[in-house]
Amino acid sequence: MLPGDGARRGIRDRLARAGRPRAWRRADAGAAGPVGRGMMNAGDVTIACVIPAYGQPGLLPEAIESAMAQSLPGVAAVIVDDGCPFPETQALARAACARHPGRVHVLRQPNGGLSAARNTGIDYALAVFPALRAAYMLDADNRIEPHFLRRALTVLEEGGPGTGWAYPDIDSLGMEDCSDTSGEFSLLCLMQDNYCEAGSLIARELLETGLRFDTSLRQGFEDAEFWLRAARAGFRGRYVPHSGFRYRRRAESMLADSERMRPLLQEELRRRNRDLWNPRRILEMEARELPRHALLLAGGGPVRLFLDPAETDREISRDAFGAMLGRARSDPAAHHVPAVVAIAEPAALEALARQGLLHNAFWFASVLLRHRRVAGIVLDEAGQDRIVFRHRGGSLEDAQLIFLRGQDMASEPQRLLADLAEGDTWRMNLFMPGAPEATGAAEAEARAALAVPAEAPAAPWRRSWRVARSTVADQLYASVGVCAPWPRRRSGRDIAIIQPLHARGGVERVLLRQAEVLRGAGWTPHLVVTERAEAELLPGTREAYETINFFPGFGPEGAPDPEREYFGAPTAAYGHDPNSVDGLGLLFGMDAALITHSLAGHALAARLRRFGVRCFMGLHLAERGAWNQPVGQAFTGLAYEHAYEGALVISEQLRRWCIGQGWPASKLILVPNAPGYESQASAVARRVAGRRPRALFLGRLDAQKGLERLSQTIRASQDFIEWRIAGKPVLDGAPPELGIEIEPPADSAGDLDALYSWADILFLPSHFEGVPLTILEAQRLGCVPLATDVGAVAEIVTHGQDGWLLPNDGTCTAEALSALRRLAAEPALLSALSAAAIERLRGRGWAAMMRPFLERLETP
Repeated sequence: MLPGDGARRGIRDRLARAGRPRAWRRADAGAAGPVGRGMMNAGDVTIACVIPAYGQPGLLPEAIESAMAQSLPGVAAVIVDDGCPFPETQALARAACARHPGRVHVLRQPNGGLSAARNTGIDYALAVFPALRAAYMLDADNRIEPHFLRRALTVLEEGGPGTGWAYPDIDSLGMEDCSDTSGEFSLLCLMQDNYCEAGSLIARELLETGLRFDTSLRQGFEDAEFWLRAARAGFRGRYVPHSGFRYRRRAESMLADSERMRPLLQEELRRRNRDLWNPRRILEMEARELPRHALLLAGGGPVRLFLDPAETDREISRDAFGAMLGRARSDPAAHHVPAVVAIAEPAALEALARQGLLHNAFWFASVLLRHRRVAGIVLDEAGQDRIVFRHRGGSLEDAQLIFLRGQDMASEPQRLLADLAEGDTWRMNLFMPGAPEATGAAEAEARAALAVPAEAPAAPWRRSWRVARSTVADQLYASVGVCAPWPRRRSGRDIAIIQPLHARGGVERVLLRQAEVLRGAGWTPHLVVTERAEAELLPGTREAYETINFFPGFGPEGAPDPEREYFGAPTAAYGHDPNSVDGLGLLFGMDAALITHSLAGHALAARLRRFGVRCFMGLHLAERGAWNQPVGQAFTGLAYEHAYEGALVISEQLRRWCIGQGWPASKLILVPNAPGYESQASAVARRVAGRRPRALFLGRLDAQKGLERLSQTIRASQDFIEWRIAGKPVLDGAPPELGIEIEPPADSAGDLDALYSWADILFLPSHFEGVPLTILEAQRLGCVPLATDVGAVAEIVTHGQDGWLLPNDGTCTAEALSALRRLAAEPALLSALSAAAIERLRGRGWAAMMRPFLERLETP
């Protein structure tokens, strides 16, 4: 039926109100009125088959007649002649009008491409058919079987609110091929493989949102792009079984051209839908559609399905899980099984959760299962404050957690059993406080679960061409440059505190105090150690950090790249190592990251910012080497300045140095140090009359601290100074002989208070420093610092007023001995310095020091 003048004016008005131009015109130019009248009124049409026509008139009648032969009443065809150069197209369309009066409508427009023709037909159908329930896109060389639209409409409308389209299997004609598209709809699967044909039935509710095919995509994939935008708008598809859709395949066609351009077209899809191809969005969809983990507890009980091991998305029975495995075995593209199946002893999960290691353990599982089909974790006792990861191959008979590839468990359980028996597995030893005893229950449960293969239903007779659902999320992560996502739901205020190692040094104490302030301000800090798979925990670590995480150790996380030094400063080899995608997977879900002295962290910062992670560098000191040459992280940081939103500097001296080296002043956030722990002791000015002054060295026994000066000074002053040393090496080997017994490091507030309260003088003869916490802590309790004038020490010690500064040269030891003799001889001077030190530190706390950084974090 061709609309007459009155009808066309009404349609034009309705299209104008919808904000759409009238793209079509009368197909019978010069005719006095419409061709054909009457058997079906426009108000009776419930389904419109939109048939674009261009370039293949000989096949058009087959498409039209297949639409007219539908068993569902109320079906009309809207033929859009898209400026076809063959006159037969118009003649055949007019003939169809005559054969099917009121059921065939013909429009003609200048050539605009397939998408433009579909859009014209959609706009016409919405404007002309008031009872329209759905529109079907039928290409002119395809056809549909008589019951297709009845089945598709039933599926569409039974899907409920939000069901936007119903899609068929793809049964080809010409070049014979039948492709299976069955299974529950998944947007992730659609992003990986476009399995929703353009020949899908589209609900009126979706079309009335204004969504149309993109007319700029004339090389193909316009249907994939349409479904992606529909999904972004909140709609979903639904599979039509036994549908009866016939797709014509020929050796050369628009499809063949599109396939040759597939990589370019896929990249265009990603570019147009960047919000979908974002690892954070993929993580959200994975949690909702294709949960990564299944957990079977040793001893029985339901199976938990989840992304985040601290949560349970849903529980199913063991029988239901067996059925899930069976379906995934017969048709892995249509039926999901979690990528990782964990079998665990409950006590092991509880111990990992107590130590903040649960998420890191499950993340490691995803990493390790890329290298083996089976992996496991053996928990061993390590003492109260130490955590160590070690991974290698070996038996899992004593493992408390065993991880299996889910699809292999479905498809090849006997192969996994053989791996367990032969020790062809990846074994990870985790030494931690409170490790439960190994019972062998996890391995026994794993063997029992694998011993009886799940019963699988018959595989579909159609060809299964899509990737297995268990691998879809990982393939999408890989397409955006990450792997092994950290399995934790985002809080919206997660911040990673990243450092290369975690011992009991000053930097660790600074970061711990900063983490406490961040937590108090509503942020959730996570400790990430990039270069050593071990940590010595300070008191308060578990309370300040929500989780503790280690990098996998498969790449050069801490190695410099000698070919890419920046003015002699080392840069990270990890930045161009393939394993860096794992580090990105661990970190992309963070909202912010504070990266301190970590080469691996620097290497990832620019890419993390592209994923929306706000990255800040932590700078503590500008070091000098053995020949007084510039070395260390402040110099390395210059090579990565562009990758960071800002940098935290602990002193005005360091801030000025950074500006002089090219940092924009606006990127530098001054966060001065404060004492590294909450003291419970009272500050008392020293009174030493009648006894020898007491001097203390407290800290790392590494070369940086001037150990040769310490040794010489102790030996020359023991007759008039009482000495104590507390500490241990962290970066270097055994320290030189220092002349007195070395006490173990003091970590608790009580032990530190006792040392500072005992001492009258803190001696710190370092070769380089930033703003040492020990000086601030000593001053707070009235212990007078005697320290080399390095770094920003002069910003916290005023010589002769609240402490004593020493030259950082060959005269340091002599000057130190001179100062000690004077303080021993003049108790009143020592007492005055002590009182001034107490006053200087009064009110200096981390909450005030961190305020500028918190304000920056709260500023979008």
